[in-house]
Amino acid sequence: MSKPTLVIADDEMDIALLVQSRAALQGFEARIVADGKELMRVLSDSEPDVIVLDIVMPNMDGIEVLNGLVARDCQAIIILISGYDGRYIRIANDFGLGRGLNILGALTKPFRLKELDALLTKAYPEK
Repeated sequence: MSKPTLVIADDEMDIALLVQSRAALQGFEARIVADGKELMRVLSDSEPDVIVLDIVMPNMDGIEVLNGLVARDCQAIIILISGYDGRYIRIANDFGLGRGLNILGALTKPFRLKELDALLTKAYPEK
């Protein structure tokens, strides 16, 4: 059985590397992209099982990325993260859910490793 795939879209490399290492511990094959445009390029090749998406990045904001995922009929499980206040994350969460995306949950930076691990386990429990 192949490993489940996960893409981390975050322009903060320290956060992206932390998520990547935690995902690897849980059996994911994890890849980092720096912004929404790069994420869209990756998705043109194949869709990951899980996307961890920072909703505030250069080039494309979270709502634009979510719109792009809707346009691609993305079926990946999505975990939102942001360093902004909870209100912005709730708006992005509601926006994605309202358009049929599979949003599992959200984390506000800085987040606890237990919270991240719990969402990763919930995202792909059969790994």
